[in-house]
Amino acid sequence: KIVRIAVEIKKLCPHSLVIMGNKSYNEVYERMQNLNHILAWAHARVLENTLEQVPCKYALSDQFGNAQLINNALMPKGKNIILMQRPKAESNIAVAAASILARDAFIENLKKMGEAFSMEFPKGCSPKTMSAAETFVEKYGKDSLLYVAKLHFNLTDKLKDNPDKPEKNNN
Repeated sequence: KIVRIAVEIKKLCPHSLVIMGNKSYNEVYERMQNLNHILAWAHARVLENTLEQVPCKYALSDQFGNAQLINNALMPKGKNIILMQRPKAESNIAVAAASILARDAFIENLKKMGEAFSMEFPKGCSPKTMSAAETFVEKYGKDSLLYVAKLHFNLTDKLKDNPDKPEKNNN
């Protein structure tokens, strides 16, 4: 349903997405060491890009951390709006639409990753996800996780290298 609804939202609404691949994400996380700071930068970037398409006076964001994080990351156009943040902001239709677009991009990127590495990458953190991660490490080596996983997540700490497989990168 997400994919189908996202198509309609894209037709109807000015929007912007910031898509950060796993390799880029891991590099940025290594520097910032804080997921909320990365989220704040991405929210500010999306807001700025959207304001290039359509002017507005107000914006609403889900509050995922200190409210000042996004405010501090705002760029020139974003500094001219009134930014409101609240937990569960997806109860607002615009934030819900943005959430659907983000989920659609996530699903699409999982699909592309699966095609690139000839395997399925399940969503979430489950025994199925762990099994896929172990299979990936067996085939490509733990160093290649950089391209398919967020390295600071607990799941990656649980993985063991297979000493019989050489380390190789597909990207």
